[in-house]
Amino acid sequence: MAYFILLDDPECGALEAIGRSKAMMVDHKAELFIFDLSFLNWYLLFVAAFLISYVIVYFLRLPNFIEEVLTYFFGLLLTLWLQPYIHCTTANFYAAIGGGQQTEEPPLWSSGPDSRF
Repeated sequence: MAYFILLDDPECGALEAIGRSKAMMVDHKAELFIFDLSFLNWYLLFVAAFLISYVIVYFLRLPNFIEEVLTYFFGLLLTLWLQPYIHCTTANFYAAIGGGQQTEEPPLWSSGPDSRF
């Protein structure tokens, strides 16, 4: 969680962020472990996509560069969706355990004097 602590407090040093992260995670290590295990199915899907591309090329006796293209294609599709999903849910986990506490939420809409709506 040190990464999120550094984002919340840029004045904080790296070692201080690591120390605060350790203190924050004292009672939440098992929760984070279970949370990380929840992504196991997505990683297995990632591996399955690579295996499928290999099997397609092997049984159809296609050139190896087609295997590479299929592998990169499946990998790109999964990575473009999976990585933001994992990072957003990790950020929500950080917020749920008390990181980045804000006393007041910023307004979503403000109608100032120059607003036309």
